[in-house]
Amino acid sequence: MERKTRYTKRMQELMNTENLYIDEIMYKLIPKAYNYGYVSLDKIENDVIQLGLSMDIITTEFLEIDDSEDEDEDEDEVDNDLRENLLKD
Repeated sequence: MERKTRYTKRMQELMNTENLYIDEIMYKLIPKAYNYGYVSLDKIENDVIQLGLSMDIITTEFLEIDDSEDEDEDEDEVDNDLRENLLKD
């Protein structure tokens, strides 16, 4: 019985959202999962909210957010506009 009580207390300590040890690990693992393509930014945002972490810390210090998709879309729009204008003439 004493063993079960110690185990339960330890589990509660580890699962507490204010556990600095767990927070530190999650601040390292979440960005790695995103940066290596295992999870989407939406999933990270949901997980951060559930875990009570700060998204500001994760985005400013760890995430390598690639905005090149937006740039590619802009380039595609320019290419399409140029093609349309050339075909009209």
